[in-house]
Amino acid sequence: AMDTSDRLCSAIAEKVSVLQYGGNLKAGENKECCLLTPRERSPVCGIHTLNNMSRAVNNADPDEARRCADLALKMLEYRFRKSPNHEPQGLTAADIAIVTPYRHQNAEIRYALGPLGKDILTGTAHALQGQSKLVTIISTATPRGRALENSDGWLCNWNLWNVAISRASAVTLILADIETLEGSQIRKASALESRIRLVGFLKETLTIEEWAF
Repeated sequence: AMDTSDRLCSAIAEKVSVLQYGGNLKAGENKECCLLTPRERSPVCGIHTLNNMSRAVNNADPDEARRCADLALKMLEYRFRKSPNHEPQGLTAADIAIVTPYRHQNAEIRYALGPLGKDILTGTAHALQGQSKLVTIISTATPRGRALENSDGWLCNWNLWNVAISRASAVTLILADIETLEGSQIRKASALESRIRLVGFLKETLTIEEWAF
């Protein structure tokens, strides 16, 4: 079993370890990689979003897509340092990835990014396998009602969550409508168990102000 990841900083490795590796995963050579921000901010954050899914028959949330684009732009203002022994460097758009379970949401994200989208990798967790970025932004475009009941793919597949969260060496941000997830009526046992784990993870990492702009 994997016990060391040279890609992840310590904070992200700790979350991924609990999520997928039974607490046995440790950070390797990138363990002190960090963004240099004006004040200390958590490298792993769940960001609660009140989604506007009334017209989202295709699981797309334009407001959340725009927020992803805003976050990506904000990241470009920062510098990062691989370790205390390395000189700070500036971030580029190529250092950022935005992940979503739904292709229609991916289209909304690319539209919101505009010209910046040519350099920022966007797509599903499958598209990120084998990739490594400094910053990963995850847009869940949380569906409502029956759509959520039937949305087993990303709720149940913890391997995909592991891929999405563990692509970043410095910061992972997760946008989700936590209240909708927590209050949803899910009948399928495997989906219900995964929903409970997901909500617990998001609440544990929830931020109100740290990455809100």
